[in-house]
Amino acid sequence: MAAGTIEYLSWSAFLVTSPGGVRVLIDPWISGSDESKVPPAKRSVEDLAQVVDLMLLTHAANDHRGQAFAILSAGKATLGASIDVRILAGEAGIAASRMVSMVPNSPYVTGDVTVIPVEAKHLSSSQLASGQWLIGQPLSYFVKFGDGTGLFHSGDTAITLDLGLWAELYQPTVALLAIGGLIHGTKQPVIEMSPREAALTAKMMKVQAVVPCHYAPDARLQAEVSDCVRELAPGIRPVVLAPGESMEISASGPHR
Repeated sequence: MAAGTIEYLSWSAFLVTSPGGVRVLIDPWISGSDESKVPPAKRSVEDLAQVVDLMLLTHAANDHRGQAFAILSAGKATLGASIDVRILAGEAGIAASRMVSMVPNSPYVTGDVTVIPVEAKHLSSSQLASGQWLIGQPLSYFVKFGDGTGLFHSGDTAITLDLGLWAELYQPTVALLAIGGLIHGTKQPVIEMSPREAALTAKMMKVQAVVPCHYAPDARLQAEVSDCVRELAPGIRPVVLAPGESMEISASGPHR
């Protein structure tokens, strides 16, 4: 039986392929940033547009929305997101018929994939061309496959005890957890989840493996995450993926 795969693109962007071949793109900021030392993805807008079936956006921030609307415009994928992101997509010319509303804890099913959005402890704000501000509900996502395996993508959520309850309900195999941040006007990075908090989150969620994301390549930070997971969540495997690398998710466990 085919296994699901997770391909790390860059930052918080992942391309997920289900055992049945459904391709889900999450938070496609693939351009990278020289200023922030975030590398570009090895896949292009055109490449992704040809293969993606469903795109999930966790919130409206530029480092998560990224090249989403360009990919949608060049392809036929369906967009799943909160109302503020869907308003932005409509302003960018994406037809409403190609969007689905992501309501916390309400499953959306396509092929052998079930998506369960949950509330993220974060914020989602953006501005229309008119200057009007939009405020929406940031999300995290559980992506479940028909064989019972699946993953959790944190988006930018901070640690919360809710994650343990949701994981008990939706039983992810792998957690993709944001551990870093970009420098904003304060000249300090906004970091929603530290490596220690990520390790405790993995422990709460009882996953088999944790993949750190949302950070510029940093060997020290990668080592810190791995050390925290081994110390605080023994038995859970830390998996550090470089842009372009993939791992499998199967009933027997995750494999690189």
